[in-house]
Amino acid sequence: MNKKGNKYLSIWDVVIWFMLAGVLLIGMYVVNSAELDVRKDEAKILYSSLADCLSEEISINLINESFDLINECNLHEEILILEGNLNAKISVKRADGEIIFDKSIGKKDLYVACASEEEGGDLPRCYKGERYANNDDEIYKIEIITASSNFGERRR
Repeated sequence: MNKKGNKYLSIWDVVIWFMLAGVLLIGMYVVNSAELDVRKDEAKILYSSLADCLSEEISINLINESFDLINECNLHEEILILEGNLNAKISVKRADGEIIFDKSIGKKDLYVACASEEEGGDLPRCYKGERYANNDDEIYKIEIITASSNFGERRR
């Protein structure tokens, strides 16, 4: 039995190695060239965080004009204010329509330029919603508009 084996690569071995390298390069190119658009998801996450926080705060009656939204709701100030990719406009109203809290945080008026998903482009994406909270038999309406203009890390 011959146990020496072949010391040299055949032409087919070389072809297989080049094909494998080509497939790996194509796969890396496809993965690294993909665009990430997280604007709509980021706006939804910010809305959810704010709505949960404000519903809880209303139930213990802490909402007024001196309410520190960023600290009380555990939001990251450096992300909201310094990076400037997020915005939120919050209004809390009584059942009779009286506004007891109205505040905007983040990049000013980013939600004004919101685009629908069909429009595409570089315009921010928004998420609008409202919740109701109950405190001492009084109903409060929480209106929140959040906006994000953050595409993600790969798009430059």
